[in-house]
Amino acid sequence: MRCMLYNNIMDKNTFESVVINEYKQIPLWVKKRLVNVALLIEDVVSADTRRSEKLAPNETLLGLYHGIPRNARGEGYGIGDVLPDTITLYREPIAREARRRAVLENKPFPDALHEMVKETLWHEIGHSLGLTERAIRVREKKESNVFKLSPQARTP
Repeated sequence: MRCMLYNNIMDKNTFESVVINEYKQIPLWVKKRLVNVALLIEDVVSADTRRSEKLAPNETLLGLYHGIPRNARGEGYGIGDVLPDTITLYREPIAREARRRAVLENKPFPDALHEMVKETLWHEIGHSLGLTERAIRVREKKESNVFKLSPQARTP
């Protein structure tokens, strides 16, 4: 896939295609657990989100889960009108980080971009299933992400 960059930022259509492609790679057993979760793409982190997440001026987010994690939903969840939880991926920060990774690891930008999108998507899905930041980081560090396991070996 050819990735168009303007001022080091990827165009929206190409980024959306990468996100869709990576979402399609998620195992069905994981997708079945993503009940009432919408996947969104934003260009940048909004000022409101920066404030609510207490980000320092030099910090950003690649993605954000907002909602009630699956393991915290009670019996009454879904009765009546319930807005979906959201997983938001931020295009410009992900593209910048992918560019940095491509240079540091001497790999093609499209490969680095796919990796960044996949990692960010999995990270936020972990939150939607109820994993804490610490639990996700441990899995990432060990490269033993729960989502790489078979459905029989999963824990969330």
